[in-house]
Amino acid sequence: MRYPYNTVQDQQENTYAMDGNNNRIMEWESFSTIGIQVAGGNGIGSSLSLLNNPYYVEVDASDAVYVVDQSNYRIIKGCPSGLQGDLIAGGISGNGLNELKFPTSMDLHPRRFIYCRQQQSSHNKVGNDNASN
Repeated sequence: MRYPYNTVQDQQENTYAMDGNNNRIMEWESFSTIGIQVAGGNGIGSSLSLLNNPYYVEVDASDAVYVVDQSNYRIIKGCPSGLQGDLIAGGISGNGLNELKFPTSMDLHPRRFIYCRQQQSSHNKVGNDNASN
């Protein structure tokens, strides 16, 4: 990993970490020393199977992985290596209701609402995860 940051644990105590310079998310099962790539890692890009500066990761109660993909101005759900993730929010840079401007982090609400903080905006966004599991 190159410059890992933002780690989070799921309910089974598996650890997820951002590997920003390699544009991927890694997971370590509880007590394991070997990580597996669970999202991205296929280079830089804007398709839903690629990441560009992943900045933050969250895992919900069903172990779905959410990624704040900062330089693509979006939040995606899923995105297993080589597969397409679901666009949850953004995808376009701006301050409109369907736009994000350098998102930095997010919080998941148990009722599937998403609260997103942005670096270059005077306000934060609240959205709803309507993507299928």
